[in-house]
Amino acid sequence: YKLKATKNGPDHSAALDVLRDLANVYARSGQGQKASTAVVSYLDAKRKQLGKDSLLFTFHLAAVGSELLDCGQWATAESVLRECLASREKLLADAWMTAHTRSLLGEALLGQKKNADAEQLLVKGYEGLKDREKQIPSGETCLPDALDRLVALY
Repeated sequence: YKLKATKNGPDHSAALDVLRDLANVYARSGQGQKASTAVVSYLDAKRKQLGKDSLLFTFHLAAVGSELLDCGQWATAESVLRECLASREKLLADAWMTAHTRSLLGEALLGQKKNADAEQLLVKGYEGLKDREKQIPSGETCLPDALDRLVALY
């Protein structure tokens, strides 16, 4: 990251791509604190670049949040996905992506054993995806994944 940041500047897309990859490596290797620090730096730069209320920024939040869930970094994922959900509720209140984000946030809470809080989000996320099933692009697995999260809860 330092090499790309020195060469192109810390907010250059190539430097940020390396920073995101670095965060992923830290998370997958169990270095949660380093992963969290890298994620915060990455998202701060993207927020500055794109604007905190931009639709494109919500895609970065959702992708990073999902990657953190895959690595079991539940608390960091919760923080990222809460920000994503708040933005998507403003920008895309009735979209399948907002329902998907609810389900992902529910998974982050479930991973932290906050089952009561997770249940509401998981149910609402699944119902929202089911209601918008025709809007979901083919090949997307968010609806069956949301159902799997509900099964894991119960």
